[in-house]
Amino acid sequence: MMRFETLPESRSLLLFSKEGKKTSRGETVGFIKVHPFKTEGRQFTVKPTSQTNLKEVNVDEYVRNLISSLSQTFEPMGIKLDTAEADLSEFM
Repeated sequence: MMRFETLPESRSLLLFSKEGKKTSRGETVGFIKVHPFKTEGRQFTVKPTSQTNLKEVNVDEYVRNLISSLSQTFEPMGIKLDTAEADLSEFM
């Protein structure tokens, strides 16, 4: 029995196995955060990288995580991160 560290890992692996691909202990299966979707009555917010296209990527989630991480890093140094009007789409 495989042990998963997080729910996204287990959900991603479930979709990965539906492609008929097998994994072994210690193998890394990458996943990407995507916009929520349902399959077989379950809601998913991640997909294996091999099954994801660019339009499905939840960019807002990645931006929120980046802003949170940077804020936690900069605040102890007295640096305030200005996130007003932050829109990643202008860089795409």
